[in-house]
Amino acid sequence: MKTQINQIKTKVISKAITGIFLITCCVMPSIFCSAQPTLNTGLVSYWKLDESSGDAADSKGSNTLANIGVTYSAGKINNSATLVAATVSYFKKVSPIGVNLAASDFSMQFWVKFTSLPVDDSQIIFAWHDASRWTTNGDDGYYIALQKPNGDSNYYLRMVLYNYPNGDHKEFAWIPSTSVWYHLVCTFNNTTKKHNWYINGTQQTEQTGTYGIGGNNVNTNDLKIGGAGSTSSNVNGIIDEVGIWSRTLTAAEVTCLYNSGNGLAYPFATTATVTTQAVSIIAATTATGNGNVTADGGAAITERGVCWNTSTSPTTANNKAISSGTTGAFTAAMTGLTTGTLYYVKAYVINSIGISYGNEVTFTTLSIPTVTTPTATSITNNSAILGANVTSNGGTAITARGTCWGTSASPTTNCVAEGGTTTGVFTQARTGFSQGTIIYYRGYATNSVGTGYSADGTFTTLTLATVDWNNSNVQEITLAADRSFTFT
Repeated sequence: MKTQINQIKTKVISKAITGIFLITCCVMPSIFCSAQPTLNTGLVSYWKLDESSGDAADSKGSNTLANIGVTYSAGKINNSATLVAATVSYFKKVSPIGVNLAASDFSMQFWVKFTSLPVDDSQIIFAWHDASRWTTNGDDGYYIALQKPNGDSNYYLRMVLYNYPNGDHKEFAWIPSTSVWYHLVCTFNNTTKKHNWYINGTQQTEQTGTYGIGGNNVNTNDLKIGGAGSTSSNVNGIIDEVGIWSRTLTAAEVTCLYNSGNGLAYPFATTATVTTQAVSIIAATTATGNGNVTADGGAAITERGVCWNTSTSPTTANNKAISSGTTGAFTAAMTGLTTGTLYYVKAYVINSIGISYGNEVTFTTLSIPTVTTPTATSITNNSAILGANVTSNGGTAITARGTCWGTSASPTTNCVAEGGTTTGVFTQARTGFSQGTIIYYRGYATNSVGTGYSADGTFTTLTLATVDWNNSNVQEITLAADRSFTFT
């Protein structure tokens, strides 16, 4: 391993460009931060190393690590992996899935506590390559290590990227202490070839490479954590919370992972998940909203409910009704609604990360029936056939319909039900009018909300003809229309 590292250093050290020093400090008072949900994006594999024995499960991907002499003990978060270089203990995955990051951005994070530091050699923390095959076969790959080169008084955190026959070898001097937990993150941007290291949330010297990771013979590579399989290249210490991303983490995300030295347990929290169901118990000015919080996102739920508006995409800034509880189905009483109005509704849920909304549903509040087109036919001096058209039941069943009449506008007297309870045109015979009188009439329909009326119609009843038979001059009576006569 030492020979291979020196070969790469000889080839590419002259191409290193001095980076820019950037320091980012941010205090995270709790285990949640705004950057936390994005940590799930591009996450390839994550090993919590919380086992008590046996192989190490990949909590995100499918790269379960074979345990080669590793024991478990209390770690930074729950358990961790204890590695002893003298016994060549490390983890290994043959033909791993998803860690082929050739020509790709990537990031890695881990917590490490060194029992002892390397002497004129390297402690390989993470590797996806076969150094012995790089020279002979040109196999590409990458590894992360803490190294103390032979004869050098400094220690270096080193990121090595193979791209046969070249390679990028970026490092910076760092003297860690033993028996102290360190949070280490390295990132690489394949477009800019920028290499970055973060120690305990603080960005170190940024360096620019040339080649990135090549894709030659990478399918033969194994994934190794904690060493490369020899006493001279294995870690002496404890490793915990190892993750790899197929993208470059931001400084805010690194700060979130560091979490003021407390670490951030996987799975990383996200906003909660909620669905919206159909609105029920719909009345004129009230209704019941329905939702279901199917997942809390890994963070405490602080509020849930429904929100609504008369236009699409409602938010809690419009109108909302809160329902107590956390996960599961819930209802919320919606009040102050306007009759006969279309509303858009979404369930919502808030946790420590933020707010999320369910799908959108619609409903229309109940209203009084709609009645139009008053009609009057077969008019006599004291009767007529009146009618109207019920065009809408207002969203609920009609209990009565009929007509009203009077001698002034908007009559509410002389109302008689016709007998039907459906929408549509209806007529009914009405009597009791006075002759020669202007009659105001209108149709009506009633449901559980109230009574709706049509506009007014008017007509004048017929007037009976009067003949004075005592008048000797009466010779002939001419009628302009059919008339009724009463002789007295």
